[in-house]
Amino acid sequence: MMALYQRRLASSPHALFKSLERRKIRLESIRDGKYVPSKRKVRNLDAEVVDELDDETLQTQIEEEEDEQISVYDREQAQRELVILDPLIEKTRQLVDTGVTAKWLKLKEMLERGEAFDKESDKKLLIFTEHKDTLVWLTHKINELGFKTVNIYGDMKPGSRDEVYTRLWAENYFREEDGAQIMVATEAAGEGINLQFCWRMVNWDVPWNPSRLEQRIGRIHRYKQKRDVIAFNLIAVNTREGAVLETLQDKIEEIRKALDPDNEGRIFDVVGSVISPNMVENVMKRVYDGDISKEEAQELVKS
Repeated sequence: MMALYQRRLASSPHALFKSLERRKIRLESIRDGKYVPSKRKVRNLDAEVVDELDDETLQTQIEEEEDEQISVYDREQAQRELVILDPLIEKTRQLVDTGVTAKWLKLKEMLERGEAFDKESDKKLLIFTEHKDTLVWLTHKINELGFKTVNIYGDMKPGSRDEVYTRLWAENYFREEDGAQIMVATEAAGEGINLQFCWRMVNWDVPWNPSRLEQRIGRIHRYKQKRDVIAFNLIAVNTREGAVLETLQDKIEEIRKALDPDNEGRIFDVVGSVISPNMVENVMKRVYDGDISKEEAQELVKS
């Protein structure tokens, strides 16, 4: 749970705020004698299962497990945790109210200066985040700048081109010349969708699993793609996660120079086999558990 909360804070204060709020609602319902345990069968979250899940799916699974754990709380236990939780929520709310993060300031600058788009062609940009809560917040911020946006996230129906707010409709609206300029998506858009008409991408959250980075690139860097594809990775290097991910990015660049010196995109065909999918996940867990320092984690990623 702690790793998930810290990961969501690294994405956006809004994502952490919504997670803490949901936990508070469950605790208050226990304190007030109104809690009704979920009837859903809980999936056991062992280490191997967690490693294979993207954060959007992981959040749902963990909340189901939380429900099971919280169901044994008595009113006193719930109240004790609420005393600790309320100040954390207030601090997070203050961060959300500022509306400013280092990654947002950088993305805003890229959008306003046109750096995120192909200046000589259609203005289409694909933005990936790991968290639906960040997707909602980020979409709102981008809309405030005057851009037309569309979303794809995990619990959307497949639908059709004519069924509004379904995946196929969103994909088509993004494809249209006068449609959305920017698609903000979670990992749900990482597989099975052809967005070859777009050749600019921003990874708002860099996935811990390099294979997912490969899948994301594959949405726009496909066979017969005639444009140069550019992907921007936004990393807040003053965080523990950011420092490790920056080291990972440097390692991928070293591999690219060796295996893809002409920068033709072949690195993304092999990165998943060269770098262990669970390596960063396991290193970050050890960092969050306090077993190793940030510097030790960086050395492990380099090796």
